[in-house]
Amino acid sequence: MKKFIFVSLFALALCADAWACISEAPTHNNYMFSVFRRESMDSPFREDINAYWKRYAGDMSDTSTDYYRWNRDKIDAAARSRGDVLMQRYMKLLDSYLQVCDEVSYDSWDYPTKEQLTKRKSTLNSIRNSATMAMKTGLRELNALMVMRANMMLGYDQANISFWNSTAQNLPKGVWREVARNIYARALLNTGKRIEACNIYAEQGDMQSIKWSMRNYRNLAGIQKIYLDDPNSPTLIYLVQDFVNNVQETLDQATGTGTDEDWIKTIDARVVYKADAMRFVDFANNVVRSGKNEYPCLWKSAIGMIYYLFGMSEEAVAELDEAMAMDGTPRMKDNARCIRLLASTGCNMFSPSYSAYLLKEMQRLDELIRDERGTSDIYPNHYTDVKERVVYNALVPKCMATGRVNMALALLGMMEENEQDFYTKGRHSQPDYVIEGDYAWNSDYSPWNEYFAVMDTISADVLAGYFKYISMEQSDPFEQYVVSQVYPNKNYYNDLIGTRYMAEGRFADALPYLEKVSLGFLSQQNISWYMANRKYSLPRWFNRQLPNMPDTDGPGKGEPKENMKLKYCKDMLQLQANYDLAREGEQKDMRAYELAVMHYQASCYGDCWFLTHYGHSIYDSTRNGEFDFARKTVEYLNKCVVSSDLNMRYKALYALAFVDKDPWFDVKYDRDYNPVYIPRPASSQYKAMSALYSFARQHPQYVDGYTTRCDMLKAFARVSGQ
Repeated sequence: MKKFIFVSLFALALCADAWACISEAPTHNNYMFSVFRRESMDSPFREDINAYWKRYAGDMSDTSTDYYRWNRDKIDAAARSRGDVLMQRYMKLLDSYLQVCDEVSYDSWDYPTKEQLTKRKSTLNSIRNSATMAMKTGLRELNALMVMRANMMLGYDQANISFWNSTAQNLPKGVWREVARNIYARALLNTGKRIEACNIYAEQGDMQSIKWSMRNYRNLAGIQKIYLDDPNSPTLIYLVQDFVNNVQETLDQATGTGTDEDWIKTIDARVVYKADAMRFVDFANNVVRSGKNEYPCLWKSAIGMIYYLFGMSEEAVAELDEAMAMDGTPRMKDNARCIRLLASTGCNMFSPSYSAYLLKEMQRLDELIRDERGTSDIYPNHYTDVKERVVYNALVPKCMATGRVNMALALLGMMEENEQDFYTKGRHSQPDYVIEGDYAWNSDYSPWNEYFAVMDTISADVLAGYFKYISMEQSDPFEQYVVSQVYPNKNYYNDLIGTRYMAEGRFADALPYLEKVSLGFLSQQNISWYMANRKYSLPRWFNRQLPNMPDTDGPGKGEPKENMKLKYCKDMLQLQANYDLAREGEQKDMRAYELAVMHYQASCYGDCWFLTHYGHSIYDSTRNGEFDFARKTVEYLNKCVVSSDLNMRYKALYALAFVDKDPWFDVKYDRDYNPVYIPRPASSQYKAMSALYSFARQHPQYVDGYTTRCDMLKAFARVSGQ
């Protein structure tokens, strides 16, 4: 899928900044057309096979998806404890078979030698013969399957057809018989009996095999050919879904310069341009009119999705209304209804009746998400994809376009909370929520948390208004549904709002919010170590504070003794007041220098960048809409450089040379890769360095070791010729 700067677009819409620490976010362009469960693209037998081995080992609580491979020792121990010699013999055959499978999987990387192929064939023949003999003594189903597996690897398709007809089809019903039948279907496919093979795959729900079988029919001509052969071919279900999703993929990948066809092929999709998509619409309408296919809902919903993709929302809704009333599987009808929800966003204004519709459909989606998830420990499924696309790609932009900023933010918050509640231990919104993992990280402050990333860019006033909005009961039922799912922690929002006010240089406005943030909450932030170990009163240009280490980022790394943000705001307000009241002279110069220190430390260049932001990058600069702390630093320092106190003048000159971001030189490298400094006399840092150098020569008694040992100043003197 393409990527786009989601956060930047949202922030620009709010006349705020694009967050510098995030370059791109998910497109949320999940496939909307789904008429069979996505698990059907995996092995339909995996869970039953896993369950068999877990039951045998007495280890049903294990969550491995390939139990035999990762727990062979447990199974072997169980067989030995029971004296199950037949199982031990079978396991040796299975191990040999899996070894051959692994070797074959490496063939595309390192083609086997003739000797290796001969040995492989000998091993498979031995496995087949041993399994044939073992069928007479026990474990008949397992050994019969092993015979067919060995034949399959040997390429003996006709032998497998004969073995199925004579033996395997008479096995007891169960997973082993079905796996054998799947191998039989493969043999049919390889001997030219595609329709019979695909019918078996369809009965077993093996869509991956159908995909392989239909690999040459994944286009309109292929669909038409299959339909003419059999209007009710089960493969049409896969082919129609694949075609519609390929239309979506083609549009998703389209840019101003065209479509990246190579990339679409790389992700195993197919390019479908508008002309072919509309020819499919005509064909699908003919299929529905003919009445020959038992699932007209499938074809009508495909038409509706294609109409939506090409911006024809009203036409899409009309087609989908018809589709929902037609014959089809429950999944097909659910699919049509989900697409109708998406299409409705393009042709409805917000109103009480539309809100009621959205509420009903979203609540139904939540039920489908729970039903499809079942007992699985995997959160995402098709219906989470639907909700994601509807919210992120339709409702949020729609809210922004109509000035409903608070609702747009709440929708983002709902989606983030939906995911957080599943992936974390304890509900995110409850006191028992904990942060855990191999590397603990509070995702509430992650650049990939789109909800946070947007709140970290909007203006403090807008954020404060949003917090008030989610703290109130909403009269609109749909809005209340959304707001009720947003993370409600007041500490979180008070800290965010206070920090945004600080970033805007509005320290008095930040106070009432920061005063409400608990110390315990601060320790759970990813910047807790910095909050506990850095000081904003130390001049950055003369002090390098404790550097961050690989294990300093993350929650619980430090235990702040006080809210440094709150203290900073109070100190800054007091210092500004003292400066304003101070008389001209040394006292005012001292206050100006202290203000310069405080401003620079809170900037993105200071040791205390965490006062105004939650993340930091060496590429950071002042963000749009925020107070320029570095520029204010320079303003105060420029007042100090004319001080009558020569010690003050020295500190200010040194600081100016340090903080200036307009470098005094360019660097090039000679043929021996030695750096060559090329001076830039017009740059402001060059002028600052020159002033500092002149002061050091004229007043050496006021210059300390920082300057006398400064390699950069020595380089400046050498290069500039001073």
